[in-house]
Amino acid sequence: MLRQMYVPPGAGGNFITLHSLWSNQHNEYEVNTEINRFDVPRQRSTLWDWNNKKSSGQELVFSGMYPELKKYWDVWNSTVEFSSGWIDRFSLSQFFRLMQQNNVSVSAYEVLTRDYFWLPIFDYSIYYGMQGGKSEQLDDFCKLLMNMCWEVHEKQNESLISIVHYHPAQDFEGYNYSTDVEKLCVSIEDCEEYITDTMAIKSNVQDENSLNHPPDGERHAIYNNVSDQQQSDIILEYKKIFFDNDLDEIRELYKFCDNEAFFNANKEDISDWFKSYNTNNQKLVREFDWDKSGIDRMVK
Repeated sequence: MLRQMYVPPGAGGNFITLHSLWSNQHNEYEVNTEINRFDVPRQRSTLWDWNNKKSSGQELVFSGMYPELKKYWDVWNSTVEFSSGWIDRFSLSQFFRLMQQNNVSVSAYEVLTRDYFWLPIFDYSIYYGMQGGKSEQLDDFCKLLMNMCWEVHEKQNESLISIVHYHPAQDFEGYNYSTDVEKLCVSIEDCEEYITDTMAIKSNVQDENSLNHPPDGERHAIYNNVSDQQQSDIILEYKKIFFDNDLDEIRELYKFCDNEAFFNANKEDISDWFKSYNTNNQKLVREFDWDKSGIDRMVK
Protein backbone atom coordinates (compact mmCIF):
# COMPACT_ATOMS: atom_id res chain seq x y z
CA MET A 1 0.00 0.00 0.00
CA LEU A 2 1.71 3.15 -1.26
CA ARG A 3 -0.32 6.30 -0.67
CA GLN A 4 0.31 10.03 -0.54
CA MET A 5 -2.18 12.73 0.50
CA TYR A 6 -1.97 16.43 -0.43
CA VAL A 7 -3.24 19.00 2.06
CA PRO A 8 -2.14 22.63 1.40
CA PRO A 9 -0.52 24.72 4.17
CA GLY A 10 -3.12 26.01 6.63
CA ALA A 11 -5.71 23.43 5.59
CA GLY A 12 -5.45 21.18 8.64
CA GLY A 13 -2.84 18.68 7.43
CA ASN A 14 -1.42 17.97 10.90
CA PHE A 15 -4.90 17.68 12.40
CA ILE A 16 -5.94 15.26 9.65
CA THR A 17 -2.73 13.29 10.20
CA LEU A 18 -3.27 12.98 13.95
CA HIS A 19 -6.82 11.71 13.60
CA SER A 20 -6.91 9.86 10.27
CA LEU A 21 -3.41 8.40 10.12
CA TRP A 22 -2.73 7.93 13.85
CA SER A 23 -6.32 7.34 15.08
CA ASN A 24 -5.87 10.14 17.63
CA GLN A 25 -3.44 7.82 19.43
CA HIS A 26 -0.03 9.34 18.74
CA ASN A 27 1.81 9.90 22.02
CA GLU A 28 4.26 12.54 20.84
CA TYR A 29 2.10 15.06 19.03
CA GLU A 30 2.26 18.68 20.09
CA VAL A 31 -0.58 21.20 20.12
CA ASN A 32 -0.57 24.94 20.63
CA THR A 33 -4.08 25.51 21.96
CA GLU A 34 -3.75 29.28 21.67
CA ILE A 35 -3.69 29.09 17.87
CA ASN A 36 -5.16 25.58 17.40
CA ARG A 37 -1.97 24.32 15.75
CA PHE A 38 -0.91 20.66 15.80
CA ASP A 39 2.46 19.07 15.09
CA VAL A 40 2.69 15.33 14.46
CA PRO A 41 4.77 12.95 12.27
CA ARG A 42 3.09 12.88 8.86
CA GLN A 43 3.96 9.44 7.56
CA ARG A 44 3.49 5.83 8.66
CA SER A 45 5.54 2.91 7.42
CA THR A 46 5.31 -0.82 8.06
CA LEU A 47 8.96 -1.19 7.00
CA TRP A 48 10.20 0.91 9.91
CA ASP A 49 8.50 2.83 12.70
CA TRP A 50 9.06 6.54 11.99
CA ASN A 51 8.59 7.29 15.69
CA ASN A 52 11.57 5.15 16.65
CA LYS A 53 14.08 6.48 14.14
CA LYS A 54 17.17 8.16 15.51
CA SER A 55 19.82 10.32 13.91
CA SER A 56 23.58 10.17 14.17
CA GLY A 57 26.42 12.01 12.51
CA GLN A 58 28.45 8.81 12.15
CA GLU A 59 27.78 6.04 9.65
CA LEU A 60 29.36 3.38 11.87
CA VAL A 61 27.01 4.28 14.72
CA PHE A 62 24.04 3.85 12.40
CA SER A 63 25.36 0.59 11.00
CA GLY A 64 25.65 -0.79 14.51
CA MET A 65 22.23 0.44 15.64
CA TYR A 66 20.28 -0.62 12.55
CA PRO A 67 22.15 -3.38 10.66
CA GLU A 68 18.90 -4.50 9.01
CA LEU A 69 18.57 -1.07 7.35
CA LYS A 70 22.14 -0.88 6.08
CA LYS A 71 21.20 -2.54 2.78
CA TYR A 72 18.87 0.36 1.95
CA TRP A 73 21.48 2.94 2.88
CA ASP A 74 24.00 1.30 0.53
CA VAL A 75 22.40 3.24 -2.33
CA TRP A 76 24.84 5.99 -1.46
CA ASN A 77 27.99 5.57 -3.53
CA SER A 78 26.22 3.37 -6.07
CA THR A 79 26.49 4.38 -9.74
CA VAL A 80 23.39 5.91 -11.32
CA GLU A 81 22.44 7.55 -14.61
CA PHE A 82 21.19 11.12 -14.29
CA SER A 83 18.66 12.88 -16.52
CA SER A 84 21.29 14.47 -18.75
CA GLY A 85 22.69 11.04 -19.55
CA TRP A 86 25.80 11.38 -17.43
CA ILE A 87 26.68 8.46 -15.18
CA ASP A 88 28.19 9.21 -11.81
CA ARG A 89 28.42 8.11 -8.21
CA PHE A 90 25.32 8.76 -6.10
CA SER A 91 27.33 10.50 -3.43
CA LEU A 92 26.01 11.77 -0.11
CA SER A 93 28.82 14.32 0.12
CA GLN A 94 27.98 15.57 -3.39
CA PHE A 95 24.31 15.94 -2.40
CA PHE A 96 25.28 18.02 0.64
CA ARG A 97 27.69 20.08 -1.45
CA LEU A 98 25.03 20.82 -4.06
CA MET A 99 22.63 22.00 -1.36
CA GLN A 100 25.28 24.33 0.03
CA GLN A 101 26.25 25.68 -3.38
CA ASN A 102 22.65 26.46 -4.26
CA ASN A 103 21.73 28.18 -0.98
CA VAL A 104 18.84 25.85 -0.17
CA SER A 105 16.41 26.51 2.65
CA VAL A 106 18.16 26.43 6.01
CA SER A 107 15.37 24.37 7.58
CA ALA A 108 15.47 21.82 4.73
CA TYR A 109 19.26 21.55 4.93
CA GLU A 110 19.10 20.98 8.69
CA VAL A 111 16.58 18.15 8.38
CA LEU A 112 18.19 16.42 5.38
CA THR A 113 21.71 16.48 6.83
CA ARG A 114 20.42 15.33 10.22
CA ASP A 115 18.34 12.47 8.81
CA TYR A 116 20.65 11.50 5.94
CA PHE A 117 20.56 7.80 6.88
CA TRP A 118 16.80 7.68 6.43
CA LEU A 119 16.50 9.55 3.11
CA PRO A 120 16.19 6.42 0.92
CA ILE A 121 13.59 4.93 3.30
CA PHE A 122 11.11 7.69 4.23
CA ASP A 123 9.26 10.38 2.29
CA TYR A 124 11.17 13.67 2.58
CA SER A 125 9.58 15.21 -0.53
CA ILE A 126 8.30 18.21 1.45
CA TYR A 127 11.95 19.15 2.11
CA TYR A 128 13.22 18.39 -1.39
CA GLY A 129 10.54 20.67 -2.78
CA MET A 130 12.07 23.63 -0.96
CA GLN A 131 15.06 23.43 -3.33
CA GLY A 132 13.42 22.42 -6.60
CA GLY A 133 14.65 24.20 -9.72
CA LYS A 134 17.88 25.52 -8.21
CA SER A 135 20.16 23.20 -10.19
CA GLU A 136 19.68 20.31 -12.62
CA GLN A 137 22.09 18.12 -10.67
CA LEU A 138 20.39 18.86 -7.37
CA ASP A 139 16.98 18.19 -8.92
CA ASP A 140 18.25 14.79 -10.10
CA PHE A 141 19.38 13.86 -6.59
CA CYS A 142 16.02 14.90 -5.13
CA LYS A 143 13.99 13.01 -7.73
CA LEU A 144 16.00 9.81 -7.26
CA LEU A 145 15.59 10.03 -3.49
CA MET A 146 11.86 10.67 -3.80
CA ASN A 147 11.54 7.53 -5.94
CA MET A 148 13.67 5.39 -3.64
CA CYS A 149 11.47 5.44 -0.56
CA TRP A 150 8.46 4.17 -2.53
CA GLU A 151 10.55 1.62 -4.47
CA VAL A 152 12.01 0.22 -1.25
CA HIS A 153 8.56 -0.27 0.26
CA GLU A 154 7.21 -1.81 -2.95
CA LYS A 155 10.09 -4.29 -3.24
CA GLN A 156 9.68 -5.34 0.40
CA ASN A 157 5.87 -5.53 0.05
CA GLU A 158 5.52 -2.97 2.85
CA SER A 159 3.19 0.00 3.28
CA LEU A 160 4.00 3.71 3.28
CA ILE A 161 1.37 6.42 3.76
CA SER A 162 2.49 10.04 3.72
CA ILE A 163 0.67 13.37 4.10
CA VAL A 164 2.39 16.37 2.50
CA HIS A 165 1.38 19.81 1.20
CA TYR A 166 1.79 19.35 -2.56
CA HIS A 167 2.63 16.82 -5.24
CA PRO A 168 6.37 17.13 -6.02
CA ALA A 169 5.56 18.19 -9.59
CA GLN A 170 4.77 21.60 -8.08
CA ASP A 171 8.51 22.06 -7.59
CA PHE A 172 9.94 19.60 -10.13
CA GLU A 173 8.16 20.20 -13.43
CA GLY A 174 6.99 17.04 -15.17
CA TYR A 175 8.02 14.77 -12.30
CA ASN A 176 6.03 11.68 -11.38
CA TYR A 177 6.85 8.74 -9.16
CA SER A 178 8.58 5.68 -10.61
CA THR A 179 6.15 3.41 -8.74
CA ASP A 180 2.36 3.29 -8.55
CA VAL A 181 1.49 5.61 -5.65
CA GLU A 182 -2.20 6.17 -4.93
CA LYS A 183 -2.92 9.87 -4.38
CA LEU A 184 -5.61 11.83 -2.55
CA CYS A 185 -6.00 15.60 -2.68
CA VAL A 186 -7.97 17.86 -0.33
CA SER A 187 -9.29 20.68 -2.51
CA ILE A 188 -9.56 24.12 -0.89
CA GLU A 189 -11.82 25.61 -3.56
CA ASP A 190 -13.93 28.54 -2.23
CA CYS A 191 -11.89 28.54 1.01
CA GLU A 192 -8.62 30.08 -0.20
CA GLU A 193 -8.91 33.44 1.59
CA TYR A 194 -9.98 31.82 4.85
CA ILE A 195 -7.12 29.30 4.72
CA THR A 196 -4.65 32.05 3.80
CA ASP A 197 -5.73 33.98 6.89
CA THR A 198 -5.53 30.88 9.06
CA MET A 199 -2.06 30.04 7.80
CA ALA A 200 -0.83 33.61 8.30
CA ILE A 201 -1.97 33.62 11.92
CA LYS A 202 -0.58 30.19 12.82
CA SER A 203 2.74 30.56 10.99
CA ASN A 204 3.50 33.94 12.54
CA VAL A 205 3.65 32.65 16.10
CA GLN A 206 7.20 31.77 17.12
CA ASP A 207 7.72 28.02 17.38
CA GLU A 208 9.68 27.34 20.58
CA ASN A 209 11.27 24.33 18.88
CA SER A 210 12.52 26.43 15.95
CA LEU A 211 13.90 29.57 17.55
CA ASN A 212 16.38 30.01 14.70
CA HIS A 213 13.50 30.43 12.24
CA PRO A 214 11.49 33.49 13.29
CA PRO A 215 8.15 34.32 11.59
CA ASP A 216 8.42 36.62 8.58
CA GLY A 217 5.38 38.76 9.50
CA GLU A 218 3.73 38.24 6.11
CA ARG A 219 0.53 36.77 4.74
CA HIS A 220 1.35 34.40 1.88
CA ALA A 221 -1.51 33.47 -0.45
CA ILE A 222 -2.61 29.82 -0.45
CA TYR A 223 -4.22 29.00 -3.80
CA ASN A 224 -6.55 26.17 -4.74
CA ASN A 225 -4.38 23.17 -5.55
CA VAL A 226 -5.74 22.41 -9.05
CA SER A 227 -2.57 20.73 -10.33
CA ASP A 228 -2.57 18.35 -7.34
CA GLN A 229 -6.17 17.47 -8.08
CA GLN A 230 -5.21 16.62 -11.66
CA GLN A 231 -2.51 14.27 -10.34
CA SER A 232 -4.79 12.57 -7.80
CA ASP A 233 -6.99 9.48 -7.81
CA ILE A 234 -9.33 10.82 -5.10
CA ILE A 235 -10.42 14.42 -4.50
CA LEU A 236 -12.06 15.54 -1.26
CA GLU A 237 -13.26 19.03 -0.29
CA TYR A 238 -12.01 21.06 2.66
CA LYS A 239 -15.41 22.74 2.85
CA LYS A 240 -17.24 19.41 3.24
CA ILE A 241 -14.71 18.03 5.73
CA PHE A 242 -14.63 20.99 8.09
CA PHE A 243 -17.45 23.45 7.45
CA ASP A 244 -20.11 20.85 6.63
CA ASN A 245 -18.78 18.16 8.97
CA ASP A 246 -19.71 15.69 6.23
CA LEU A 247 -19.04 12.22 7.68
CA ASP A 248 -18.94 10.57 4.25
CA GLU A 249 -16.14 12.92 3.26
CA ILE A 250 -14.32 12.44 6.57
CA ARG A 251 -14.67 8.67 6.24
CA GLU A 252 -12.65 8.83 3.01
CA LEU A 253 -9.71 10.34 4.93
CA TYR A 254 -9.69 7.40 7.35
CA LYS A 255 -10.22 4.89 4.56
CA PHE A 256 -7.27 6.28 2.63
CA CYS A 257 -5.12 6.00 5.77
CA ASP A 258 -6.24 2.37 6.23
CA ASN A 259 -8.18 3.31 9.37
CA GLU A 260 -11.80 2.88 8.31
CA ALA A 261 -12.46 0.39 11.13
CA PHE A 262 -11.48 3.07 13.66
CA PHE A 263 -13.83 5.51 11.95
CA ASN A 264 -16.74 3.07 12.06
CA ALA A 265 -16.23 2.51 15.80
CA ASN A 266 -15.87 6.21 16.70
CA LYS A 267 -18.10 8.20 14.35
CA GLU A 268 -19.62 10.47 16.97
CA ASP A 269 -16.28 11.32 18.59
CA ILE A 270 -14.70 11.93 15.19
CA SER A 271 -17.53 14.24 14.19
CA ASP A 272 -17.02 16.20 17.42
CA TRP A 273 -13.23 16.42 16.93
CA PHE A 274 -13.53 17.79 13.41
CA LYS A 275 -16.34 20.16 14.37
CA SER A 276 -14.39 21.48 17.36
CA TYR A 277 -11.24 22.00 15.28
CA ASN A 278 -13.18 24.03 12.71
CA THR A 279 -15.00 26.07 15.37
CA ASN A 280 -11.70 26.95 17.03
CA ASN A 281 -10.17 27.97 13.71
CA GLN A 282 -13.12 30.21 12.87
CA LYS A 283 -12.91 31.83 16.28
CA LEU A 284 -9.18 32.37 15.83
CA VAL A 285 -9.64 34.14 12.49
CA ARG A 286 -12.67 36.13 13.65
CA GLU A 287 -11.01 37.51 16.79
CA PHE A 288 -7.47 38.01 15.49
CA ASP A 289 -6.18 41.58 15.72
CA TRP A 290 -4.37 42.13 12.42
CA ASP A 291 -3.33 45.69 13.25
CA LYS A 292 -1.75 44.70 16.54
CA SER A 293 -0.04 41.65 15.03
CA GLY A 294 1.99 43.67 12.55
CA ILE A 295 1.37 41.03 9.87
CA ASP A 296 1.41 42.53 6.40
CA ARG A 297 -1.90 41.57 4.84
CA MET A 298 -0.67 42.43 1.35
CA VAL A 299 -0.73 39.00 -0.25
CA LYS A 300 2.54 37.70 -1.69
